[in-house]
Amino acid sequence: MSISHEEISRTGRQVRMLFWAVVGFGLIGFLGLPAFAGFVIEPNLDNNWMLSSYMSLDLLFYPDEFDRVPSDHALMIYSSALMLTGLMIALVWQIDRLFSHFSKGLIFTDHTVDLFRNIGLVLIALFVGNIIASNIIEYVFVSFELAEIAEELAGEVPREMAEEEGLLEHVIRLDFSFLLSGVFILAVSRVMRLGVALQDDADATI
Repeated sequence: MSISHEEISRTGRQVRMLFWAVVGFGLIGFLGLPAFAGFVIEPNLDNNWMLSSYMSLDLLFYPDEFDRVPSDHALMIYSSALMLTGLMIALVWQIDRLFSHFSKGLIFTDHTVDLFRNIGLVLIALFVGNIIASNIIEYVFVSFELAEIAEELAGEVPREMAEEEGLLEHVIRLDFSFLLSGVFILAVSRVMRLGVALQDDADATI
């Protein structure tokens, strides 16, 4: 059964539209717009990007509530949010370019293989970025909690004492799905590269 170029293009356009629908739905949920319609969608605070982004927005729009957060700590949160946001935008852009090629009927080409490879690399970069952001968030949270504990106890509390008393909770958020997905897509891109090379050799022979 052969598939025509038009069928491949039509499927590519449909998948691209579906992809942007999912991205749009995610942005709507992130901005909290469903709350205006009576729906309650809790943000996934186990996600470093969401957590750092919401913290950045809180620091920007509610500075009085976070006046104990030093400016260098706030800058660290902003940096982690911008880093993860930049990586997410890069991922969305690469996926969109891939589906754009599919919509033109281009599947097994050197450029689509490059896009697969780029997606894998961005996913691995997101895994590394999540580790960095998680440590930044943990550091800022611990410092903020220590300040609150010291205020409640009317005195400075050493970090070791707070840990022993169970006053501090350490949460390092790692998302291994980024790493596994990235490695898998890199492997797929390698196989596709070999397939494209074999196809080129066959075309040259004919």
